[in-house]
Amino acid sequence: MSYTIPSLANNPTATLPSNSQTNNECNHGNKITAIQPTAKTDVLTLSQTAKSLNSNEQLLSAKPEIDLKKVASIKHALANGTYPLDAEKVAAKFIEIEDLLGKL
Repeated sequence: MSYTIPSLANNPTATLPSNSQTNNECNHGNKITAIQPTAKTDVLTLSQTAKSLNSNEQLLSAKPEIDLKKVASIKHALANGTYPLDAEKVAAKFIEIEDLLGKL
C-alpha cells in the first residue's frame, strides 16, 4: 500500500543559465529547448510494523487514560479501611525517596 503526500507533489525546480533566455528555455549547445514542467509524486510506503503501531495508537486513544472503575474501587476500599497496605513496602519507598532527595 502506498500513500501520496500532497504537500510534496508538483514542486519542480530548475536552475537556468543567466543569459538572454526566457525562464522556460534552456540552451543545449546552439539549440534552445523549451523546458516542460512535469508533475512528480512522492510515495511513502509504511512497513507492517508502522501500520501495526498506528492501529494500536488508534485503539489506545479510544480508551480513557485513567481506569475510572479502578480509581473508584480504591477510593471505596480506602474509605472503608479495607485497602491492603504493606507497611514494610511503604516504609521502604519512603527511605528510597529520602535517599534520592539526599543526592540532590
